[in-house]
Amino acid sequence: MKKAISLSLLIIFQFISIGSFAQQLTNEWRLTKKTWFHPGEGMMEWIYSYDATGKITNIKYYQGKKKLYSIQTEFIYNEQNLITSYKESISGRVDYQHVFKYDDQDRLISAEEIYITPTDQLSDEDRKMKKIQRTTTFTQTFSYKKNEIKENTKRPSFGGLLTAEITYSMDEKGNMVRKTSIQDSKKTAEAENIYIYGEYDNKPNPLIFTGAYFYTELSSKQNGKEGYYGNEKPPKTILTYSPSGLLQNASVTYMLDNRGYTHQYTYTYAKIKSAPKPVVK
Repeated sequence: MKKAISLSLLIIFQFISIGSFAQQLTNEWRLTKKTWFHPGEGMMEWIYSYDATGKITNIKYYQGKKKLYSIQTEFIYNEQNLITSYKESISGRVDYQHVFKYDDQDRLISAEEIYITPTDQLSDEDRKMKKIQRTTTFTQTFSYKKNEIKENTKRPSFGGLLTAEITYSMDEKGNMVRKTSIQDSKKTAEAENIYIYGEYDNKPNPLIFTGAYFYTELSSKQNGKEGYYGNEKPPKTILTYSPSGLLQNASVTYMLDNRGYTHQYTYTYAKIKSAPKPVVK
């Protein structure tokens, strides 16, 4: 439930790819609002909108007191109802284009986050070279083995190209149990780069009910308790469900310097008249 580093967070279980499982759901429920409260960070809220078939059309992300921070729009789908691209605007002036590619099993094989620097934000060096725009691309590629997914990332920075290899390990149900990140071609992962997923309760992950997995972070079909990094203590998670089995509230308490810090999460759902039909292959 932690916020993903990139605003653009999901797949998998039995190696079903981003978008594939959720977009093919015939379930009538859709997630309409997600609210997070973190001490020191304040309130964060996501509002989800859908078309008549249950496909996502836009996501608005608010920080603080209804301050609109970003909006994700222009979702494009392929014939398998998988999202191939969408646009993200931050603070009304910074635009990202997200592009996805899949293999013949509908598994995500690449994701790109493309950023075009506005003219008024170009550096002096760019202006001397008479550049009108500068394009920066963050790239993720994915490969699949039994009970394992490898993700390789490339991100430009001022010091050069930053790279990382992330390995996701799953249990027999396809739920993630461990994530190991090796930064910049190092041979082993440091403790803070090893993430242990919490226990699963066989209830559905709330993001399944968005009608699409549009994020670039991987996750599991089933809902579970909050995990922790190798240099942290396991947090305490309390989950509350509706009579329909949908996650409504989550409370996660972390211990830091012998003090407890509690993060609160709430989820709101609505029914839709129809949903995308499964694609038969």
